[in-house]
Amino acid sequence: MILMNETPNFAELSEYYSIFIPNSKTRLGFDLPRRRVLYNILASRGTSSEYAALSCLKALKPLGIEYDDFKLDFFLSDEARSLAEQFFQKENLNTENLVISVSPTSRRRFNFYSLDRYAQICDWLIQEFAAKIILVWGPGEEKVVQDVSSKMRNKPIISPHTPSLLELGAVLERCDLHIGNDNGTKHIATAVGKPTFTLYGPNSPLSWTFPDPLRHGYIKKEVDCPNCENEKHRCESLECLDYSVEEVKIKIKEFLNSLSELKDNLTLSLKRRGS
Repeated sequence: MILMNETPNFAELSEYYSIFIPNSKTRLGFDLPRRRVLYNILASRGTSSEYAALSCLKALKPLGIEYDDFKLDFFLSDEARSLAEQFFQKENLNTENLVISVSPTSRRRFNFYSLDRYAQICDWLIQEFAAKIILVWGPGEEKVVQDVSSKMRNKPIISPHTPSLLELGAVLERCDLHIGNDNGTKHIATAVGKPTFTLYGPNSPLSWTFPDPLRHGYIKKEVDCPNCENEKHRCESLECLDYSVEEVKIKIKEFLNSLSELKDNLTLSLKRRGS
């Protein structure tokens, strides 16, 4: 079976034609222009008001595959968890800390919130909540987190080199909360069971936020941009990402106060700051 989600380019289409399709009796995919010819079973695509992973699950209905419950899973290895444990021990992080992972990176420019403002927000989290901030990064992104760190008044922690997504997931699993851009790191944090807060650009939070508003919050600015989906890759203004630091602080504080699972960590963290 082939199940394709994101739109492939011409080279990818050629590869699917030449390698997969001749050997596949069941070719299942979404009923979309230019792609429906690849499949012999077509599924209806969900809407932008629906979580994207749920839309993908719906594609399995023509095969008689139904689901009663829904969650994301990310299976971590013992080696990955060991790396994360050693890192937390080295940084003297424990259950009495409020540990927040922050991902200021993105491979899409239209998801990239201001690094100067990220630095101010991280400083505020440290001062206001006595939080321990871990700036997380992947291949080619270390300079970004170093830049944020250099702009901060308080010293954050920078995550170690993670050879694969498994190690990144293991670091995120040991944190209490994840804050960041609309990127893949946010989805890994969700899959390892962590609450998340996302700073959205043009994409729909309904499509890309796990449907549990008590544990997954966001800030989203509604901007009237005609034909946004086609224009966002070359948009110069990116007004949708122009949140002030104060706007983000207010939203994060509301979200933190609503997260009952973090109350103990907040209390202990603030007590340690007071002492």
